[in-house]
Amino acid sequence: NYEKIFKAKGPLGMEVDNPFLKLPEHAFSHWKEDQEFARQFLNGVNPVMIEVVKDSKMLTPELRNFFEKEGIVNLEALAKANKLFYVDYIGLDDLEKNPHQAYPEVYNNNNT
Repeated sequence: NYEKIFKAKGPLGMEVDNPFLKLPEHAFSHWKEDQEFARQFLNGVNPVMIEVVKDSKMLTPELRNFFEKEGIVNLEALAKANKLFYVDYIGLDDLEKNPHQAYPEVYNNNNT
């Protein structure tokens, strides 16, 4: 929820407006839309993990079945036109959860 992100809870539990962090109106209004999700993803933390699908066989059977159920059955045409992309997060499997170090320990919700 964008409102929770841009409104901080003060030490006494009251909400405090942050005058230095303006609410991103477009993202706030359109965050549920596919186009906004894609825009944020491409501008996000690690867009280098995006691969162009050259052949639909690069996709798992589960993904191919999903696209077929959604009515997107011509995956080969999308792949040949370089309009089909794939993100594989397998490289992130070994990362361990770590609390955000910029916050004091009391604000980290990680009890480990």
